[in-house]
Amino acid sequence: MGKRGFVLLSLLILVSSLFTIFYFVNSYCRAYNNHIETQFYELHDIYFFNSSHGWIVGSSGHIFITRNGGEFWEKYQINALQSFIQVQFASDQNGWILERNSGEIYKSKDGGLNWNLQTEDVPFEVTSFYFINVTTGWATTSSGLILKTINGGNQWNIQLNITPSRMLKMVPPIYFNMSIFKSIYFMNESQGWALYQGNTSLNPTNLVFRTDNSGNSWVNYSIPSQLYRKILFVDQFNGWIIGDHGAFIFTNDSGITWNKFNLTDASLFDLHFLNESHGWVCGTFGTLFYTQNGGKNWIDLSDPSNTRNFKAIFFQNESKGWGISWTHTSFVSFDGGYAWYLVRLDQIDPFYFNNSWIWVLLASDTIFIILSTYLILNYNKIKRSRIMERLRTILSDASNTLFTVETKTQMVISCIFILCLIFGFNFLFSLIHEYGHGFSAILHGGYYEYIEMDLTGYGRVYISGTFTSFERVLIYFAGFLSELIVATVLICILFLYFRRSKLLSFMSIIIYLVGILGVFFYYGIIQMSPNPIGGTSDIFRISGILHVPPFVICLFLIPFFILALYLGGKLVLYFYRMHLDSKKPFLIVLLVGILISLGIVGIFITLPKNYGIIFY
Repeated sequence: MGKRGFVLLSLLILVSSLFTIFYFVNSYCRAYNNHIETQFYELHDIYFFNSSHGWIVGSSGHIFITRNGGEFWEKYQINALQSFIQVQFASDQNGWILERNSGEIYKSKDGGLNWNLQTEDVPFEVTSFYFINVTTGWATTSSGLILKTINGGNQWNIQLNITPSRMLKMVPPIYFNMSIFKSIYFMNESQGWALYQGNTSLNPTNLVFRTDNSGNSWVNYSIPSQLYRKILFVDQFNGWIIGDHGAFIFTNDSGITWNKFNLTDASLFDLHFLNESHGWVCGTFGTLFYTQNGGKNWIDLSDPSNTRNFKAIFFQNESKGWGISWTHTSFVSFDGGYAWYLVRLDQIDPFYFNNSWIWVLLASDTIFIILSTYLILNYNKIKRSRIMERLRTILSDASNTLFTVETKTQMVISCIFILCLIFGFNFLFSLIHEYGHGFSAILHGGYYEYIEMDLTGYGRVYISGTFTSFERVLIYFAGFLSELIVATVLICILFLYFRRSKLLSFMSIIIYLVGILGVFFYYGIIQMSPNPIGGTSDIFRISGILHVPPFVICLFLIPFFILALYLGGKLVLYFYRMHLDSKKPFLIVLLVGILISLGIVGIFITLPKNYGIIFY
């Protein structure tokens, strides 16, 4: 292997390994920074949307998220003064939580990383909710209201009000804490039930409300007087209600009549059915029961030593299930609840890769390095092979298609190809820009949570950490510096080793236009205004930190912009003389393609950003 081959192989190995190394380091930083010091906090509810994505909520604003079936949990803390008592997700991204003290519902659209208040217009505290999909859900309040939403919780409409309107105006909400809706459950879009607890002189009767028409009308049935917590149905006929002091009643006629089931004297906290047959119920003093036949018989799996005091349970299948306690401990079972193993949610696991596809990256790197080494060591042999002849033919045909513009059809095809190259590289360099911010954050002791990309090529990165003003400036600068460095390296490789290829040389021109000239033009010219096109940018934020107008930062970049114009001009001139000396019409097509892309980008800038691609 010659000197040129060695240099090329080294560059290929370095580039292929950088992202994997970067991802590993970021995973380490996330795991380390997400460590919770040993402290007392309560865990209240757990929910899994599928075998991978799960959430646990508790006091002190704690939310734990897993994306790999519970092998590792990431900790997030929204507000130390808040206590979350219920969680449910209708997809791996859309979910809701209920705060106990305020009775407010919060929604997340990104898997639990960020939460927004949704019930600020609801006059009373929410006590429970249930969603059947990402848009349709119901909620109950402390004042005797049942609410429905059909837009994911953005708006709530009253469907049932069992408290006289004059009392809503006269009696403080706290009065109804003894007579409230405790739980609501829907089997489908039409059929649902709500548990009403009445223990005052005004409402001495406990009731179950049922609807068969999506909540448009409700009927109610009396149930035995006990303190209840939760209602759950396994099908349209069979349902259960659990509560304090062994309260355990069931129905097999859709809630019309209810019968007591003598199971235990312990208070029961949670009930979970995986399907019509398999169900579990847990409570105080280590109480745990399991049924395999829809509740006809229950197997006692209680813990006599009382080391497990489950507050909530959730089973992902007939074998694997989770239980959480009042304290900051959780347990996992792999045999249907017979044996349980302690899971520490606050345990540091810095060498855990928080996304399984990191192994795909490692495997891809290994394969890429082996293939690159083989190709370079056997370059002369491969160069004379039929495969290379075929590849050269394909590149030649592609070049002819791109650079031949003798007819209108050929001009349109060339223009479309140029547009695809421009927007493809624009998306790539925008992603590199965001990863540049994340890499700089890692170097300064932080880490990035995730990156969001818009299909039009605009992105944003969420960074966590404590940084000085100087470090923040460096992190903001790192974005476009990353674009410039990668673009320069790619151009050098293409022109040093592939300059004889018309197509690959042309790609270096596109990379120059997008990754160098475009970057300087955007950050050095467009961002001079205090209100730049496209919204607040890195330059604007840097100017805010340094307390100088944005154009001062842009003036610093203008000399580099002029230098880029000069070097780019020589690059384009060299390409023209070598490959396009007699094809001036193609330059016109190239110019038209660039102008069209600029027009499209200008339209994209003014449109609302719709971030839909997330990189963890």
